[in-house]
Amino acid sequence: MPEYRENELCYEDYRALRTLAGWENHSEEQTRRALAAALYDVTAVEDGRAVAMGRLVGTGCTTLLRTW
Repeated sequence: MPEYRENELCYEDYRALRTLAGWENHSEEQTRRALAAALYDVTAVEDGRAVAMGRLVGTGCTTLLRTW
């Protein structure tokens, strides 16, 4: 059963999960800025390894929850 960690999503886990999903990765600078700007994030961890994540991002007018 996974452990859920709130607001601890790190660059390395984010990049690894995007790679596993077959999604494009952005530059480290862009990614770190985006992670710092997230309203909320949650990471599912099993055996010390991130296996899923979700992020809540918004502009102040619109909010989007992304999960994978």
